[in-house]
Amino acid sequence: MVVEVDGIHHSWVENVVGDALRQNALVLDGDRVLRLPLLGLRLQPDEFFAQIAVALGVAGRQVA
Repeated sequence: MVVEVDGIHHSWVENVVGDALRQNALVLDGDRVLRLPLLGLRLQPDEFFAQIAVALGVAGRQVA
């Protein structure tokens, strides 16, 4: 599982394509990718951390 924390620079036009290509490559390799905007972590951290916990629980069940 990959957790990508996106700061403001991820919204800059010169980073959008690279971010998309990196995420696509990770998914094609079988990874789960969660994207968390930094602003979202500041405003709603409980919701984002709950999603991470769910993803870790799912990943743990798949390994076992």
